Amino acid sequence: MRQKVLSWSHDYEDIILFHVFKNIENGFYFDIGANSPWDMSVTKFFYERNWRGINIEPLPIMHQELCSDRERDINLCIGAGSKKDTLSLFVAEGGGAGSTFNEELATFGFGKQVQISVPIETADNILKEYLSDYKQDIHFCKIDVEGFEKEVLEGFDFDRYRPWVFAMESTKPNTTIPNYDKWEHILTENGYDFVLMSGVNRYYIDNAKGHLKSRFISPKQLLEIHDIFHVTHQRLLDNKHFKLGLAITAPYRVAKKILLQIIRKISFKA
Repeated sequence: MRQKVLSWSHDYEDIILFHVFKNIENGFYFDIGANSPWDMSVTKFFYERNWRGINIEPLPIMHQELCSDRERDINLCIGAGSKKDTLSLFVAEGGGAGSTFNEELATFGFGKQVQISVPIETADNILKEYLSDYKQDIHFCKIDVEGFEKEVLEGFDFDRYRPWVFAMESTKPNTTIPNYDKWEHILTENGYDFVLMSGVNRYYIDNAKGHLKSRFISPKQLLEIHDIFHVTHQRLLDNKHFKLGLAITAPYRVAKKILLQIIRKISFKA
């Protein structure tokens, strides 16, 4: 019998990673560009399985949602980069996906932009401050920063902190045009091997964890062994139980937190 699982991410990133880490209990993630705690989230799946981690999200409204939904996590309203700084974040219309610190890409297909000032820290400094046990394994680091990948990777001290896996958005924002030529060398020169391309994401593994390479498989292969219900914003809104809940529960952001608790009960009936 195929295992039933609930995917919250955009392109089954969470299930790809689950297949790699299926034997890990109480794992740890580092999510740079976390955005929503549930909508298209790569880490929601793991949080509900008693994992925890550090979420980096510079948009205040998304950070507030993370703080509300992820009580076990460390949620920081900052950006990550190559050095300590303060930068302008170009916030995409709608206030979410497509927001970037890359000024060149700021108006690339995301409509009108507004700017907010955001403090920047390196990944190394963030981990030194908030990872209480420096021997704590970081099982995966997801980076989704809309053209700022190189700067984020430059902020890692790979001699000190080595996530087992990096899941990297690897295309120019809002396109399928590859951009990993700008930053992939940072990973490969620091002992990471490319293992999978799926959707807009590339996956890299620490070569010291090479025994896990064979666990990286495509979404098509995953669908052969898992019964996956793919949660999307529209599917939630189309679900009659969810719509009824929204109609009787206010305000909306409070309703989401309550109603998403029942999604697991109704998801496989959808």
